Amino acid sequence: DEAIREFQQALEIDPLFYRAHFKLGICYYMRGQYPLEINEYKKCLAINPQYVPAWLNLGHAYLARDELEAAREAYERVLEINPNHAVALYN
Repeated sequence: DEAIREFQQALEIDPLFYRAHFKLGICYYMRGQYPLEINEYKKCLAINPQYVPAWLNLGHAYLARDELEAAREAYERVLEINPNHAVALYN
């Protein structure tokens, strides 16, 4: 809870701090709040669409929810940025 508050506070100071959205996504994942996790990764990517870790985690989140088409699209975006990304290739 404290980490979530800290990242939210950081975003109040700098709304374009894309890594705070990414870290919030991880926090929500750890709490099992998967829709909020996905939302934060999307916010991160709206600011920085080239941020591979967010695309990768978004793919994992969709895969865990059995949203296979959305997961495939996220992994494909990783591969557009980094064609040799082993985890994206595997998934």
